[in-house]
Amino acid sequence: MSTDFRSRWLCSAVAASLLLMATSCFAPGVEELGCPLPLQNSFKGADLGSGGAVDPDPSVSAGLRADGEIVTLSVRLELPEGGNTYSQDPGFSRPTKIVLRDLVGLAAVDETFTPNPAPKRSYDDSFQKEVEKHVGVVTWTRRFRVLNGAPASRVSITGAINFLYCK
Repeated sequence: MSTDFRSRWLCSAVAASLLLMATSCFAPGVEELGCPLPLQNSFKGADLGSGGAVDPDPSVSAGLRADGEIVTLSVRLELPEGGNTYSQDPGFSRPTKIVLRDLVGLAAVDETFTPNPAPKRSYDDSFQKEVEKHVGVVTWTRRFRVLNGAPASRVSITGAINFLYCK
């Protein structure tokens, strides 16, 4: 990552927050739940004097997969070439956070989200230290159990992903 003013500004000023909502996407007997989840993107590419050319934004999608009574929520982040975000390491000042606000008909099996691929540790010029970074595509997953008697039409997950995008 370049250490010029534009890169530092973009890294420190662009924090993304995307709302994820999965409602009525669970159906008995369906293994791959390809329901699109509405995402509200709170930022757009920043024009930092580039003559009007705007870098592409990171892209977030989410989906559910059922395996019996276990449902896996996947949150996929695609970063433009040359960009990165940071791991969920709570020791870092700006970790990626996936916060679930509402679970209907589901109970958590896993306590945290697991990233795939795992982040790679490298030196970051902006923070002037070694940090865990994700580049390219990363998918975080977390498993949930369908509660007894939960009707398929009422199962839902609402939450948000907050991440720092640097280029």
